Amino acid sequence: MRVRILLFAVSVTVLGCRFTPPPTSVCEKSLVFENTAPRVESQHQKLAHWTQRLGSQADTVLLNARDIEKLNQKNQESPGGFQDIFGIKIGNQERVSRELGERQEWLAERLKSGHFVEDKRGAFDRAFVQIAKALQVDEFRVVHQETTLFCIPMISALFTRPIDRAFNRNRCSSLHPTEIVRVLRASKSGWLYVHSGHSVGWLRPDKLTPPLAVADVRKYRDHPQRLIVLEDTVLGGNGVTFRMGSSVPLLARTATGFRVQLPQASGFQEIDIQDGSNVQAGFLALTRRNLFRVLFSVLNQPYGWGGKDGGRDCSRLVLDVFSTFGLQLGRHSTVQSRSGMRSVDLTGKSPQQKLAAIRSASRAGVVLLYMRGHIMVYLNESNGRPYAISSISEYMRPCGKKQEQVVRLDRVAVTDLALGKETTRKSFLNRLVRLAVFGQ
Repeated sequence: MRVRILLFAVSVTVLGCRFTPPPTSVCEKSLVFENTAPRVESQHQKLAHWTQRLGSQADTVLLNARDIEKLNQKNQESPGGFQDIFGIKIGNQERVSRELGERQEWLAERLKSGHFVEDKRGAFDRAFVQIAKALQVDEFRVVHQETTLFCIPMISALFTRPIDRAFNRNRCSSLHPTEIVRVLRASKSGWLYVHSGHSVGWLRPDKLTPPLAVADVRKYRDHPQRLIVLEDTVLGGNGVTFRMGSSVPLLARTATGFRVQLPQASGFQEIDIQDGSNVQAGFLALTRRNLFRVLFSVLNQPYGWGGKDGGRDCSRLVLDVFSTFGLQLGRHSTVQSRSGMRSVDLTGKSPQQKLAAIRSASRAGVVLLYMRGHIMVYLNESNGRPYAISSISEYMRPCGKKQEQVVRLDRVAVTDLALGKETTRKSFLNRLVRLAVFGQ
């Protein structure tokens, strides 16, 4: 039970990569907005700068298809890891009831202590009346338009103090078109409690297909030939944007592209789409060059806590990028930091020891860098400085002699690991507590 509570706590407090607490002093403006981080030059924002540094390692396949399959299976056994929603345990209604009860207790304690505040007074209690009366169901649907997954069944928000409306703690995640959900509860007012494999929460049904036959959904998920979305792009004629990392059954090749099966408001539909650089038949090979290429394709795209306004927070970026290689990761940064072929605990190590561990890990494969509240992909060193890329909200910098200032980037950005140095938050390098290695 403690593990489940911990993972939910992560989902509403740190998945969005926002660093707390806020500054206690001001220097002119306490909050400013910038487009790039310090010590990031134009060359650092170019893919070629980093792929050139890889040398002969650029195109080394780090994990083959069998390695990835084994790693996915291993990660399913970890708390918070991506789950097979067709599994018996996911549909166990006693488990669902415990899960809902633990979430209620955790949130109630946060509200009672004043750590969370309601946007609309009484909304929390009304939401849990709905949960208590919700009917047990068990059905499968597919997302056909981007939709918000709320932690509890209410549109109104939960905030921490001081209130920042960009960070709604009731926004657990977003779900992309093509994602399958298993519906486990249905409220009388229309809310559905679902498990998506990487997240659980409540949503409205308007962006989902109707309930579909289990055999049809399995066939959709397990179709051996798949078309992979490499960049956010509109597929089909209804204007829906399909997100990076999504995959759909590839039914046939046509003279100009592919025939695929897409989820629509009425169910599955066969649609012909054009070939292009934004899609590919089959998953990408996991090489450093391919991973960097996917990451830099979303450079400067907006940050969004829990998918706000279509943006990605740090862990959603990692989840989507790694999905293009067939890797199934959990939704939360703490879980992702333990999801590699191996992970290294950096707790208590000096900055010099941490940098040595990063260098060693990067020789073996792709490296995720984790500090509490944020996860990044390590790039390399440039001019003697280590750099990473992530979807980041903010950082702190010194201001004046003794004051500090919060700087919002709110985008996918390249940063060095000295960011935050000489502030009360300390540098990113100093704050790292774990790294994960994807490679042998």
